[in-house]
Amino acid sequence: MASARTSKYSHQIRRLHDGCEWDLIIATVDDMRAEGVALDTYTQWATILAYENLGRYKNILEIFDALKRKGFAPEELAYSAAISACGERGQWENAADLYTRMKRDNISGTPEAHITAIAAYEKGRMWKELIGVAEDIRNNTLVVSDTNTNNIVMSSALLRHFYKQALDVFKVMVSLGHSRDVRTYSIALEACQIGGIKNRAIEVFNMMGQEGIPRSAATYISVVRTFMKTEQFAEALEWLDSVEREVKDIPADVYVYAIALCGKYGQWNKAMGLRYELERVTAATVPQYRRVENDYNGARP
Repeated sequence: MASARTSKYSHQIRRLHDGCEWDLIIATVDDMRAEGVALDTYTQWATILAYENLGRYKNILEIFDALKRKGFAPEELAYSAAISACGERGQWENAADLYTRMKRDNISGTPEAHITAIAAYEKGRMWKELIGVAEDIRNNTLVVSDTNTNNIVMSSALLRHFYKQALDVFKVMVSLGHSRDVRTYSIALEACQIGGIKNRAIEVFNMMGQEGIPRSAATYISVVRTFMKTEQFAEALEWLDSVEREVKDIPADVYVYAIALCGKYGQWNKAMGLRYELERVTAATVPQYRRVENDYNGARP
């Protein structure tokens, strides 16, 4: 009997939805709730859409509370539609609240819902929740294929110095074949730098080359700084030498940084060698490079 009544109301809701009669949809749903008639998936979704079009976002949260009081469980489509609706209108607090409820109800949610919720967490600076998202991705309980959204999760983890979680998200992106951009790799390298994980940094650097991702001066310097995290100056220069043999167009700023390091550690011969290599690459001598030569001439016996 209840199923028949639900079906009857559902057909009515469909007709009202086709006519964009949002107020009447809300009125019909109120009747269903008063009579204790279960709201099917379509009706839940249409109700949220009606509230969205009427700008009544507070009611979106209320409908979920009312459903639970009546013993009806909101379904995945309803949650996802509600979260997306709040996100589209900039109702980030409501979107985050709904997402928390959805997870508490053990509902997986659509990719759009996860993307919106993650954006809501970021805008609300809800770092603890974002770290939780990173943990979900690592544990394979959440799959997000959107590149920008994964970048948000990784960078948010780094803001709290959770470099391991950031690298975990990167690892999952690689294993699942999700697309990655320059920002993805930059965040991964920064995570390696914070953790002083030089082998991982080299691996990420090499992956960029293999996938044709542009490697800027900051990319090279980030790897070198990973070495320097544990004062491995000689190893850093050895790595640069090995890269120099393989890569033709190393950005000039990489040489400038390496020369400065050599000066800091008193490696004047190496500094001059890098200076000459820099001149060969850039065919230019500027004051900051000339200063290295002057320091060398003043320091040698």
